[in-house]
Amino acid sequence: PHITLFCRPFFLQVDLFYMPGDRRVSLRFLAWVILGRRIQEGVHDSVEDAATALALHGRYEALVASGSFDAALRRVYAEGHRLGWAVPEEE
Repeated sequence: PHITLFCRPFFLQVDLFYMPGDRRVSLRFLAWVILGRRIQEGVHDSVEDAATALALHGRYEALVASGSFDAALRRVYAEGHRLGWAVPEEE
C-alpha cells in the first residue's frame, strides 16, 4: 500500500513553539529543551528530524491539554536567551 503524508513537521514545530516578537527556535534547540534529546550531532539525518518533529507535536498537544504550554514556551525562550540559542556541549 502507498501512504501519502501531507504535513511539514519541521515548519509546524517552529510555528507551534514560537513567541511572537522574538526569534524562531531551531528544531535542535526545541528537541533539547522540550524533549531532553540531542539531535543533529554529526551527519544530518532527515529521518531523525521528522521523528523529532512528530515527538514535539505530541508534546505540544500534551502541554496544551494540561494547561502548561505557556510555561513551557517561556522556559524555551528563557533557556535560549541564557545560552545564546546553542545546545550546550555534553559534559
